[in-house]
Amino acid sequence: MRLFTHNMLSSNIKGVANGFPLRIEAEQVLEKQVDFNPDFLRKLFPKLDWKALVDGARALGYAELPEAADSSMLESEEFLRKVHHALLELHLEEGALTCPETGRKFPVNKGIPNMLLHEDESCGQSNGDFKLHGQSCGYRDLKIGNKCVDRLANHGDANPQRFSPVSQSSWWPCTDVCGLGTARLCLSYLSLS
Repeated sequence: MRLFTHNMLSSNIKGVANGFPLRIEAEQVLEKQVDFNPDFLRKLFPKLDWKALVDGARALGYAELPEAADSSMLESEEFLRKVHHALLELHLEEGALTCPETGRKFPVNKGIPNMLLHEDESCGQSNGDFKLHGQSCGYRDLKIGNKCVDRLANHGDANPQRFSPVSQSSWWPCTDVCGLGTARLCLSYLSLS
């Protein structure tokens, strides 16, 4: 799981008022090379929760990001490379994400966060930014905001053109189901036109 994904996930346990940001407990962290794209980072920057990114990067052992950042720093290639490394190249492979309010741990196995709620934790309706709801054709549907994302395409990191955009959303999501039946959301690519 990249910090890019972490920056959007929150706890949707019933009764939780502030489930963001999830605390990271890292057991295994991998670094995977990704092509540097400064324009992508400049367009993404306003959408980031900077403190969550800095705290997440530190939890993964990367302390090169400044405590505060503003748009004037986007002209520095050195700054953009640090953001690029933190957001896209650091991967939480094994560990957990912890709800800041309840302490509930969501395991991360093989880079996939399992955000499924226990029956008593679910409010039965989707009212959060990231929530699993119902079933369709044997696959779980994911909900991002108010948009349902069914199984749009096969998961793959190599070719963003294979994914279909959802409505006017800027996300290129797809879902995949691993052998354990855990729902997976691919947020590897972002169309920022």
